[in-house]
Amino acid sequence: MIINLNQKTLLIKKKNNIKNLQFLPVDNKRFPSIKLIPKMNQYRSTPIILNAANEIFVDHFLKSKISFSSIYQYLSLVLKDRNYINYAKMRSDKLKNIQIIDQWSRKLALDIINKKN
Repeated sequence: MIINLNQKTLLIKKKNNIKNLQFLPVDNKRFPSIKLIPKMNQYRSTPIILNAANEIFVDHFLKSKISFSSIYQYLSLVLKDRNYINYAKMRSDKLKNIQIIDQWSRKLALDIINKKN
């Protein structure tokens, strides 16, 4: 099936037309953020922390206030913060706790940006 979208042609294949699908190892030097994946599951609330901080960093990148490559560096600083483990171990089964974790992470992200700039 061929679909024409805004003068671009998109070829859609059915699932059973794929005969050989090969995944290559990720280049950690080109994509350093891949190193964060194992840390995501280290503590129950780490995904909340990294997501909230990442939203702040990406917002600042889109506003040309920080570089793209600094996003990973800044996320690493979040994981190294002295209060990180306390928030990362916090139970995330209640909305109130999720908000506390999220707000702490966003504030830390802004503090990191302000210290670096």
